[in-house]
Amino acid sequence: MKKTMIVQLSIKKTKIDYFKKLSKEMTKESLQEKGCIEYKIFSNILIDGNFLIYEKYIDFNALEKHKSSKHLAEFTKAIFPYITKEPIIEMF
Repeated sequence: MKKTMIVQLSIKKTKIDYFKKLSKEMTKESLQEKGCIEYKIFSNILIDGNFLIYEKYIDFNALEKHKSSKHLAEFTKAIFPYITKEPIIEMF
């Protein structure tokens, strides 16, 4: 059964370009994972610094592999200091 994860993030306005740069690499690496169907990052055109990450995987195991990947750990570590409020994470 396919699994989808949506993450809402708020990033400091002074770090938006940095976040976008890291996001491009994160998207590229995630799409190369076996089992990743879609990986997209969107920005809110009304509120600077608000982003939505949309991820779709072939099954729960593929999602779990992504969650334990080196590139996700590095991405999370790099952006964590610039997150301005608690991320909202939904899985279905």
